[in-house]
Amino acid sequence: MDAADWIGPLAGVLSTASFVPQAWHILRRRRADDVSWGTYLLLTAGVGLWMAYGWLRGDRPLLWTNGLIGVNAVAILLMKWHYQRRATRR
Repeated sequence: MDAADWIGPLAGVLSTASFVPQAWHILRRRRADDVSWGTYLLLTAGVGLWMAYGWLRGDRPLLWTNGLIGVNAVAILLMKWHYQRRATRR
């Protein structure tokens, strides 16, 4: 087993898991005003391009990892939208 056999999957797991603290923070506080629209929109676009690249190259791990990251990023965007909309109704 060479280093690439464990570094790639570990990088995928850590990259995907990196969104959990932000999502948990939003859910716990019930607000997302400190989350940047620009950051998460650019991230989502970049992840979409990585997914396209993985699809074109036939690289399933790249495709799946970025797909999971995309789901997390979109979930955070949806939470931001939800809490921002709720705050303006008050």
